[in-house]
Amino acid sequence: MFPECSSALARLLALCLLLAAAARAEVPGGVESQLEARYVALQGELRDLQRPRDLLDRVDLDPAPPTPAPRATVELFDLRLALAQMALVVGTNDQLTVLRAQPGGRLLAVSLRDGSIDAAELLAEARRLDPAAVAGGAMAYPVLVQQGATLRIDGGAMLALDRAEGAFVVNLGRLELAAGGIVASGGANTAAPDFAPFVVTAGTGVLQAEAALFSGLGFGRTPSFSGLAVIVSGLYRPSEPSVLRASLLRDLNAVRFVGTQGSTLADNLFTGARSTALELRGTSGARLLGNRFVDGAGDAIRLSDGARGTWIDGTEIFRPALNGIRLRGAGHGTEVRDTLVWQAGKSALSVSRSDCTTVQGLRAVGSGQKGLALRQARASRIAGSAISGSGSAGLYVSQQPEGTVLELEGNRFAANRVGIDTAAPARLRLSANDFSDQFPRFLDGDVQDGSAALIADLSGRQPLVLSAGGTDARFLPPPDCSAPDEG
Repeated sequence: MFPECSSALARLLALCLLLAAAARAEVPGGVESQLEARYVALQGELRDLQRPRDLLDRVDLDPAPPTPAPRATVELFDLRLALAQMALVVGTNDQLTVLRAQPGGRLLAVSLRDGSIDAAELLAEARRLDPAAVAGGAMAYPVLVQQGATLRIDGGAMLALDRAEGAFVVNLGRLELAAGGIVASGGANTAAPDFAPFVVTAGTGVLQAEAALFSGLGFGRTPSFSGLAVIVSGLYRPSEPSVLRASLLRDLNAVRFVGTQGSTLADNLFTGARSTALELRGTSGARLLGNRFVDGAGDAIRLSDGARGTWIDGTEIFRPALNGIRLRGAGHGTEVRDTLVWQAGKSALSVSRSDCTTVQGLRAVGSGQKGLALRQARASRIAGSAISGSGSAGLYVSQQPEGTVLELEGNRFAANRVGIDTAAPARLRLSANDFSDQFPRFLDGDVQDGSAALIADLSGRQPLVLSAGGTDARFLPPPDCSAPDEG
């Protein structure tokens, strides 16, 4: 027998024995049971959070007292004028549903201008102007907070918005919640069954919400009616960024921030979202810190329409129906750090047409399809992360433009159906990645020829480059990883 054949047979026999000895791959270290317990504990915690004061006690916030201001003027207003003001900023989609939701073709709204007012004062003034404006303690008319006016909901107060009566809140001034809540109430709207109350801050408006409760809000696909929305467009911008902190967002259609700069969303609980729980569209410099997402019918977090310079840190995502975090045409410079995604229906992280993404310390456990999926994602890096128990590939890389290098450093792949799968991935540069628990399939797709080199060094002591074809990059501008301009 030729010596080279004998050597090849020995290597093949060793590989077969290694694979035969490997037990059925399982997520190591009891991680699944620990996360199941964490999920159950979170569900119990959410059941105990029923009032804004529960949130205040939980996070031990000490909201600043309201700034002294003259009392706002409350008056009845033509709903069509309110919608016209709103349309200047957010467009007219779904406004017909809003108009149909007004009983008997009613065209009245309650307007606040020139000062500050709290929820109890608003209800009292609205009732004085028109007894029909308040129904059973809930706001029955739409509310318009004009530029220069402030609506305060604090001290445990709740503003209920009657769904059957077509109520909602449009904020062009300031909406401040400190241990306060805005919730939908009442049955379905007879004329517009799809309608649900919503809260939208638009134009130069500012939302400041701490230890706030939002529940039952939102309908349709239009961002402004989605549930809780902050939308900035045009030449005039708010005087300060909007803030959503230590709040509970329960059974909302979606929370959407559009075109904002420097907004902070920190330590919030999102549960039972009816579509994407949180979407950032065209934002710049948003900071998502310490938020938790439980269940939900869509993606937990979605970045789209050129959202740029987003920082996601300390996030926990449990059982989203689709993706944990999805970047779809996002702008450059997204950073995901120290984040857990457990049992995503699709992928823990999906990146498409989004450059300069940095992932550090991601734990992707039990994804229904891929752990991480990257497509057309240039100048990206995944480091210090653990990807385990994926129903398909732990990492799937496809349609990368020619010349793209994906950096993979210090990651652990365990118990995925396949460790890394590719289709036109350009180049993957691996360093110090641990595949010692990734049996039986390590590589698939057009880099599977690198399996022997990887198996020979499962702890990644030596750098390894996996190369295959990429897509045509001639008409693409170079990636721009510069920091966003905060304006």
